[in-house]
Amino acid sequence: MTTLEIEEHIAILIEISSGKDLLIGDINSSDPYVVVSMGKHGIVHKTKYRKKTLNPEWTPSHNSTYVLSTPSYKLIDAGGLTFNVKDYDVASSDEDLGTIEVTTEELITEGNAVRVVERDITPPPEAAGKPAGKLTIRFRKATPEDEASLAKGEMKRFF
Repeated sequence: MTTLEIEEHIAILIEISSGKDLLIGDINSSDPYVVVSMGKHGIVHKTKYRKKTLNPEWTPSHNSTYVLSTPSYKLIDAGGLTFNVKDYDVASSDEDLGTIEVTTEELITEGNAVRVVERDITPPPEAAGKPAGKLTIRFRKATPEDEASLAKGEMKRFF
């Protein structure tokens, strides 16, 4: 991990890439999406949902990529990011399919090195003991060009 000054601002380009073998949220499938939160600082991003799949791939058109731009002390305070996989439901409240955690130390990369994290999803309490699948994310230090492209709404691959 790089040494961070408390005042330092940090920008990380994050792509929520895919899920594999997710829990079933509906009758025989799920409509998964991902909510990213930073501890007590709340939700920092949300993808769009993918219809009827247990093996979703999110693309730029599904809001898969974003820049986490924050003072470093907030990320340090939060200890990292939580990626909560949920099942979208029209008629009822959305169902929790599980979470992964990515620590601050993992998120801070030297230079423009791309990190790929594929992690087993921790199932929600009601599904404890069941395999909940995997979630894959990619991230690297964001450039001003990345931030400008996303601000313009450009739908491109960054990785």
